Amino acid sequence: MRPTVVIALAVAIVINGAARSADADPSLIALSPSAGPGPSAATHVFDTSVAAGPLEWEQLTGDWWGARTSLAEVGITFAPFVIVDWSKNVRGGLDTEGSATRELFSFNATIDLTKLLGLPSGKFYVDLHHQAGQNGSDEVGDYQFVGNWDADGLTQISELWFEYEFFDGLVRTKIGKVDANWEFACTELGWEFVHGSASYPATNLVMPTYPDPAASMNVFVYPTDWLSLGFGLYDGALAEGVRTGARGPGTFFGDPADWYLIGEVGFQWAVGEAGLPGRAAVGGWHHTGTFDRFAGGQAKGTSGFHLVVDQMLWLAQPSTDEEPAGLDNPGIGVFVQYDCADPAVMSADHHINAGVTWRGPLPGRQRDLAGVAVSWIHFTDEPAAGLGDSYELAAEVMYKAYVIPSVAVQPYVQYIVNPGGVGLRDAVNLGVRVTVNF
Repeated sequence: MRPTVVIALAVAIVINGAARSADADPSLIALSPSAGPGPSAATHVFDTSVAAGPLEWEQLTGDWWGARTSLAEVGITFAPFVIVDWSKNVRGGLDTEGSATRELFSFNATIDLTKLLGLPSGKFYVDLHHQAGQNGSDEVGDYQFVGNWDADGLTQISELWFEYEFFDGLVRTKIGKVDANWEFACTELGWEFVHGSASYPATNLVMPTYPDPAASMNVFVYPTDWLSLGFGLYDGALAEGVRTGARGPGTFFGDPADWYLIGEVGFQWAVGEAGLPGRAAVGGWHHTGTFDRFAGGQAKGTSGFHLVVDQMLWLAQPSTDEEPAGLDNPGIGVFVQYDCADPAVMSADHHINAGVTWRGPLPGRQRDLAGVAVSWIHFTDEPAAGLGDSYELAAEVMYKAYVIPSVAVQPYVQYIVNPGGVGLRDAVNLGVRVTVNF
């Protein structure tokens, strides 16, 4: 589907459906797969009710004459979506004459083996991506990417994995082609920003994440309700220039094999009588490959560290024991992220990202999301890296409006200081993102 078709469709729906969207049922609120990396994209159960009209469906294509509900009842769910981004750099950067339009189509399916076969656990997930169009950073020249779904064009099976739980959920395993940022070093409240560093550790250039997930083995342990431990072993061929997003597990078993290892400890809590949810995760990674040092010579392996915190500050409706609130409930939340890497081999050695989100900022608009985020990276001091500036700073202000439950229009403004760290003038990037859940 071409970008002009999707945008025209969205505009028509805005005209015809915005008034009805304002009265949407708050109980239907949930993060969509288009929110970005995160486990909810693979586990979300969609409302397939056809009792209401098309302007109130969770998916634009509805219930497929009952087939969608029938399939969901036996454990097979589909969550396809299209994202179309248009942006224009109006000041500074590399180019202010042109604009960038790009699109991403995701066709994904989840098979729940508990429902399908009656097994105690088991889940398959597959996600086919098609991405095309001009990268928004081609106009800005920034380091961190102005769009989190931007790429150089691809058609691939980005994810294909099997998940199984043991001992009544005490242990969760995930094996296959996985996006590591779905499981590690991700700020949940930063998922729906457009900017590339809003929920991604910007110093970690070798992380197997979009557009290059990789073959992996992951294990997670949940000893208590508030504590989790996770470890992943991934194909590390991306550091050698191999685009793992378009490959199977061949290089995972290569000889010699370069591996990317990552571990994380997670914590969850609820604050005060309102039960304000929060979470934190701290972890580190190590890549076993060989890396060129800026100052000359090579390094055998390199490592990094990350810390993320999400916290709700206010809920439109207090949490209860029967319905504990999550980070996607209407209310105001904040997030902070820090990560670092070796300045001898990585262009950026420190990254701090922070933001504020408000879901349901206007009366009757409980699905909408407003947000402000700032992402700062410090460039390595190594002269051979060729960076004239010591840092890059990117700020984004956005508003995501659900014109109907299946369609969102998200205008945004980004201001980038020292784009790329190479002496470019500060840039102002304006854009709009349209998301359609099918």
